[in-house]
Amino acid sequence: MTKFNKYIMRLKHQQVVRAGLVLFWTAAIFMLSSEPASESSARSGRLIEIIDSSDLAGSDSISTFLIRKSAHIFMFFVLGALLYLLMKSFKLSRNKRIGFSILIAAIYGVVDELHQTFVPGRSGELRDVAIDTIGASLGVALCYNIIWLRERREHKI
Repeated sequence: MTKFNKYIMRLKHQQVVRAGLVLFWTAAIFMLSSEPASESSARSGRLIEIIDSSDLAGSDSISTFLIRKSAHIFMFFVLGALLYLLMKSFKLSRNKRIGFSILIAAIYGVVDELHQTFVPGRSGELRDVAIDTIGASLGVALCYNIIWLRERREHKI
């Protein structure tokens, strides 16, 4: 097997693994979005109790809002990073990798919010799509910068 064929096999393996991670993470988001409002609130409530006991929080409504929106940012931060890694395994320009990663995450945010409209006690909110997109953008930015710094360091050595 030539070096080129080995490179192609490794590249295809990377794409399959990275696509699998993206699918796993989107499934996790879907499962959390499928929880009825009572279950979702109970999960947030446990975190709020911990924060309240440490005297770090303000009012309950502010704590609830911050916890719930932080969860959106975290979940889509990871999704953005995973999507960027997947896009990096294709021969795309830097701008296309960044753009497609954020676009796909934003579209999934819309789908996720639409899905929530069918879950008892949940609603879909445009604000959450914006928060999801911000989280994904931050994940893409961090991933891009880490890779850029690593590649820059490797070329200097």
